[in-house]
Amino acid sequence: MTIISLLAAMTYPIMGWVQDKQRIVRAKADIDALGLALDRYKVMNGTYPIFDPGSLDLSDFQDIDRKKSYNDEKRSGEALLLALTGWNDEGCKAINVTDYDQRTRFIELDEFSIWSDKGKAHVRNTKQNLTRPVDVYLADPWRQPYLYKYPVISTEGGGSSIPKYVRREDFILLSKGPDEAINSLEKVEYGSDSWLFDEDAGLDLSQAGDAPNLDNITSVATPTM
Repeated sequence: MTIISLLAAMTYPIMGWVQDKQRIVRAKADIDALGLALDRYKVMNGTYPIFDPGSLDLSDFQDIDRKKSYNDEKRSGEALLLALTGWNDEGCKAINVTDYDQRTRFIELDEFSIWSDKGKAHVRNTKQNLTRPVDVYLADPWRQPYLYKYPVISTEGGGSSIPKYVRREDFILLSKGPDEAINSLEKVEYGSDSWLFDEDAGLDLSQAGDAPNLDNITSVATPTM
């Protein structure tokens, strides 16, 4: 191995480590800012925006096997974006407002990264246009959707396969972090222990059968007593 090849082999892992550290710092800053925006939203509306995964006013995204980037995850990032930019109401329903300046906005599109399955051109056009964003979601530095839940969906208390809504005063907001996965071990498909249907998925560091997932970057609102 030549000296140049040896130096390259030593440098690339270090560069990757530095980039991940920078991305983690950015994700934490994003989540802090989004958390503050959500608190302002609640002060004005009396509630955090609801994420309804079945809302007809959210886009249909494709499930992608790579790192388990699911439709429901992208829809949560889209729901958060639409609520905080004033296009959806607190019930995850579209607001019939066409004038950009008439909407109550808690964030601006150029303050955060957004991503789309349709690629960079669609993202660029979305940021340039002042119309309702479609097929885009708030994205972390790894281009994975920021995951948002309120109220938390749970299947506890009856063993039914049909999820029930559990009203809590807190929301859950997280990035999947550098490994781009909710848990350290891959899941074949969504189930009762998935992020969407489990109150603690993505937050619990000791789930049975899983290695601790220490890289998720999370924000949980302080419950109101």
